[in-house]
Amino acid sequence: MVAHAGYCLSYLANDKDDSVRREVAEQGYNLSGFIKDRSYYVREAVAEQGYGLDVLYKDKITAVRVAVARQGYRLDVMIEDKSPYVRAEVAKQGYGIDKLSNDNSKIVQRAIKEYEMN
Repeated sequence: MVAHAGYCLSYLANDKDDSVRREVAEQGYNLSGFIKDRSYYVREAVAEQGYGLDVLYKDKITAVRVAVARQGYRLDVMIEDKSPYVRAEVAKQGYGIDKLSNDNSKIVQRAIKEYEMN
């Protein structure tokens, strides 16, 4: 794909297809413009680049917050997230295992076991 090759990124950053905009974000281009993109798929790519985490950790979409937690950002806040997927990512980072060991979610408990096995 053209975006993957790094061509015409300024043009492609405005493409209506979110997979194209995601590819642009994966190239590290226009990250500040993509922080508030309408597509969570694009915002997730921004978080995966480690950019805008101070905004994206509050995103309404779980996948974006998981990507933020994967970066190790604000784990002290993410440990309290309503989504077990976010809390599981916190556990995979090795943060707050004592607290998360009391979490009722099987997803979180599985993540703790994975962490402890590594």
